[in-house]
Amino acid sequence: MKPAWCIAVFAAAVAFAQQPYIETFELRLHNLDAVVTDAKGEPVRGLTKDDFIVLENGAPQNITNFSVYDTTPSETTGSQPVDDEEPEPESPRRFIFFVDDMSLRKPIRESLIRDANTLIEQLEENDLIAVVRPIGAKRMPQPFTTNRAAAREVLTEAIESCKLRLTGSHASRSRMDNAREEGEARYARREYIQSERERVEQRLSQLRALIASMAGVEGRKVLVLLTEGIPSIPGRDVMDPFGRIGAERPVDDWGQTGEDLNPLIDELGRTAAANGVTIYALEPELSFNAAIPRIQTGAEKLRARGSDAQARSQPIVEREAHGERMHYQAQTLRSLSERTGGRWSRGAATIDDVFRQVATDLSVYYSMAYRATGEENKPRRVTVQVRDRPELTVRTRTEVIERSAAREMGDLVASTLLFPRNVNELRISLETGKPKRKGSTVTIPIDVVIPLETMTFIRADNGKYAAALDIHHSVAGLERPFATTGRHRQDVVISADEYKKRKTINYRFKTGIEVWRGPTRIAIGVMDPVSHLVGFRTADVNAQ
Repeated sequence: MKPAWCIAVFAAAVAFAQQPYIETFELRLHNLDAVVTDAKGEPVRGLTKDDFIVLENGAPQNITNFSVYDTTPSETTGSQPVDDEEPEPESPRRFIFFVDDMSLRKPIRESLIRDANTLIEQLEENDLIAVVRPIGAKRMPQPFTTNRAAAREVLTEAIESCKLRLTGSHASRSRMDNAREEGEARYARREYIQSERERVEQRLSQLRALIASMAGVEGRKVLVLLTEGIPSIPGRDVMDPFGRIGAERPVDDWGQTGEDLNPLIDELGRTAAANGVTIYALEPELSFNAAIPRIQTGAEKLRARGSDAQARSQPIVEREAHGERMHYQAQTLRSLSERTGGRWSRGAATIDDVFRQVATDLSVYYSMAYRATGEENKPRRVTVQVRDRPELTVRTRTEVIERSAAREMGDLVASTLLFPRNVNELRISLETGKPKRKGSTVTIPIDVVIPLETMTFIRADNGKYAAALDIHHSVAGLERPFATTGRHRQDVVISADEYKKRKTINYRFKTGIEVWRGPTRIAIGVMDPVSHLVGFRTADVNAQ
């Protein structure tokens, strides 16, 4: 519990300061968008607030806000106020198409383009549409727009660029499959595992930044994720070739371990749920399946002619490896979609189905909210039911979490790497020094400069004044994956004389950030934990 003097200072700071960018959390609501379907999968219309039951960790919750979205003209649409409150104006819905760097055959690309554009045509006039790519100089080739023609054009171009090619982990896998010697196969395998790990870590970081950028944005938010696969254990399909799915910390025959990214994936799903983002994921074509068939290596062929029974069983092993790849990719997409109330699908035959599912879910859904309570940063299970109608299925996010200000700040700083925000209530500035080489990495000296007059100081018993800062950083290699993300709590203590002169004094926080070599973007975010005022800044550095 905060002491009384701290509460008094906090109240005074908020009363006289500008409205903080990160609000206090006492009156937060958990908003739930729910899709209700019958036994045939058809949307159910005509439900009211009294028809729903919301359970958090099994305990019933009081629904404070309720509204219905229905595109059918004859139905009653819009907000249904609770307790005679005036309905708030509806916020525009936001749709993001994340087009991964894929290697797709032409018929698959054509099907994706056709169905994606059909979905865009079915959206409302005031719906906002954006297109995001994970690579290239312009990561968001189409910022949010209501211009559906412009969105279709950019989305078509993005999907059309996903042609068959051997790059990145594709190239490493091909070199491994066509190796003539065991040593060559080993090197290519290590290269493939490393390439896959970097690719997956980069995608997860980019998705986190994208989802965090929608924190605090009202209205329905939908992310359509088109990907070639995001395995939860990158490179698992070429490790422990005679193991089985579910092995803990898989190890290849040279001792290299596979990193389990499920904790990061779970955290990403929770962040999406906390921000009210519904994820629909589609894996239109499995990589290394039809596009790049498995070719037995020269070393494997030599061993297969010998007496090694395991080598002679290679076709069976390859089928198991292929199954493991499918399993671990499905693990990621299933987790992200089910946690947020969306759906996931795989294969060319399901492309029509997944876009039709998105359109159906958007035609009729119910939005409700209840007051957030409980411990910060602790996820809680949420269930929505229709009273006395067990035959109906309700899809919504499965967890809620009351995020602390520090956690929300970390997400916002990560999102600033891709979507810079011009918020600087603390008037911070960022200075970078000359990069210093350290083996394969580079350390970039950083100075974060904050005017003392923007901080909230509290007088201590010794006559000095104390303030605190939450300093967050995220780093993205423009050609490599995200390198680091972190947080530092810094206390600032000044004398009474310095406090009198605080309008003319700046505080400098000095640190160094270790990154991979190459063009790098650094994002810094500073929050005063008392006033909740913040400042964001980014800098591009050539880390050589």
